Amino acid sequence: MCGIVGVFERTGAPADRAAVAAMARVIRHRGPDHSAVFTDHEVGLGYVRLSILDLSPAGNQPMEDESGQFVCVYNGEVYNFSVLRQELEGQGVRFRSRSDTEVVVNLFARQGVSGIKRLNGMFGLAIWSKRDRELWVFRDPIGVKPVYYFLDTQRLIFASELKAILASTGETPTISPQGLLNYLTYGHAVAPVTMCQNIHKLMPGQYLRARDADVSFGRYFEFPVPSGHRERWRPAREWVNEANEVLRAAVRRQMIADVPVGVFLSGGIDSSLITALVAQQGSVVETFSIGYPRNGSYDETSDARLVAKYFGTRHHEVQVDESDLVDSLDHLVYHYDEPFADAAGLPVFLLSRFARTRVKVALSGEGGDEMFGGYRRYLAERIAPTYARLPSRLKDAAARTAAHFGRARIANRLTSTLAIDDPADRYAGWVQTFSHDALEHILEGSLRQHLRYFDGASGYRDLFERCGNCDVLSRLFFVDSQTWLPDTYLEKVDKASMAVSLEVRVPFLDLDVVRFAARLPDGLRIRRFTTKYLLRQVAMPLLPATIVQKPKHGLTVPTDPWLRGRLKEYVRAILLDPGSLGRGFFNPAAIETMLERHSAMKENCESQIWTLLVLELWMRQMDSVRLAAHQLAQSPV
Repeated sequence: MCGIVGVFERTGAPADRAAVAAMARVIRHRGPDHSAVFTDHEVGLGYVRLSILDLSPAGNQPMEDESGQFVCVYNGEVYNFSVLRQELEGQGVRFRSRSDTEVVVNLFARQGVSGIKRLNGMFGLAIWSKRDRELWVFRDPIGVKPVYYFLDTQRLIFASELKAILASTGETPTISPQGLLNYLTYGHAVAPVTMCQNIHKLMPGQYLRARDADVSFGRYFEFPVPSGHRERWRPAREWVNEANEVLRAAVRRQMIADVPVGVFLSGGIDSSLITALVAQQGSVVETFSIGYPRNGSYDETSDARLVAKYFGTRHHEVQVDESDLVDSLDHLVYHYDEPFADAAGLPVFLLSRFARTRVKVALSGEGGDEMFGGYRRYLAERIAPTYARLPSRLKDAAARTAAHFGRARIANRLTSTLAIDDPADRYAGWVQTFSHDALEHILEGSLRQHLRYFDGASGYRDLFERCGNCDVLSRLFFVDSQTWLPDTYLEKVDKASMAVSLEVRVPFLDLDVVRFAARLPDGLRIRRFTTKYLLRQVAMPLLPATIVQKPKHGLTVPTDPWLRGRLKEYVRAILLDPGSLGRGFFNPAAIETMLERHSAMKENCESQIWTLLVLELWMRQMDSVRLAAHQLAQSPV
């Protein structure tokens, strides 16, 4: 695992080595073990290394292929590299290291984009062809690893983190109105748009190619369209057996490392099943959990302890409270690059920092809900057609009743979202933080004008159309896996873990698991009211019954009571500060009313308040991020 940066001068001017060095220094937290820069006239490539495979200097980058014509910088892991290496060795390739990087660059040298299609892993990588004077930049198929890029008429700049690009441009970023409205609506950036004008993200499975002044984009991977309706005839037992084999193989592949590997264990079914499969490999498992001793309903450490004891793991726990949040929040805002309003970034960061004292790699359960049907909103979506047929008077009565109980957030979300006819708009309704109407109420100035032309569901609409013949749950799998998953959960884990130089791997997103999940009939995702039906069948003989049967909990944070308690004045001081209100984005009276209603327990506004808090802290950091990057430019790589 590493971090990569690069510059390509479209005019043919020589790349600035100092600028590339500055970019690499800014993301040194991603790879403290080694760093280097390569330049070849119009191109400059840099990287920072977190040594995982082949810890010797032979594994350092930038790395050339056997011919010396191709140069690669690479962030990630390819789990099928040993099979690919054997194939290349059979073709006469002689390797100098045991790293997967060398396999990747030699595979590309011989097979081009077709070789990248064969990689099963998580990565952002760039390859320069000295012979063709051509640069290729790729993002992995599922979007586990991010790749940002800046493009104008003069140059292309890319990096694993947005802050590295800011170090190169040397300018205070201009906020993108669409990026800001995306954030306020969903609590995160929606790729390819970012919060900064002219800086974008490569999409999962996408690549860019630069040669001379020409920069083009393409796709080397298309997410599989669900086909579960074709295999409904198969007995459930066959599906269970196949799922077992696919998951075991994925975990076995992702355990390969030359450093200690642990598991994030929350006590839920996903992380518990991974723990079980790792334990079956025969080694002692290091497991890590996080808890909230003052907020018992949010705490799953007792379940995690049960699983740890069941498998005899070396179990470690860290306990956190409000003070940890305040102490870490500015640090988190810096590392996320863009405002990111999933408060679960806090426990992921604190757990990663804690785990990093004992291991260098951790396995985590991200992707289990998307692959196997774990979200409660999936249950709700199944009843949408039935709800639409109800008489209007019944639907109106349900909405009024829910609204009467302001803190009944789930009931209000159900009645408001089920009333939406369009599937893409309804999907947006399930996942949004601020609705369009709510934004009209709180926004002011030019941002309110931009809202008139903003369609927050446009990116989802295309995916729904491409999967129009799919069953209900399969369609949600298809959309979630390409939007919500990479934009929220994978972004959260990458930035929080790499901030402390910890590599986190996600076995549920192994490509073989993804392709298997695309074939699942809806009845194996959810049966009656049981989510993750198939996964629970796989887990039943492996885990304690209480873990298999427990409802979804998720990695939640007690922001609701914290924002009414010890954090109340902290938040008010930031959001109602004259400097904050003076930005002209928000109606001060609307913000104050929101804070008061939440404090008085008239309404649960924790998500909205958290979204606004993180935005303001990010705004305050924008200049400091740029200045810190330029200070690092003076240091050699």
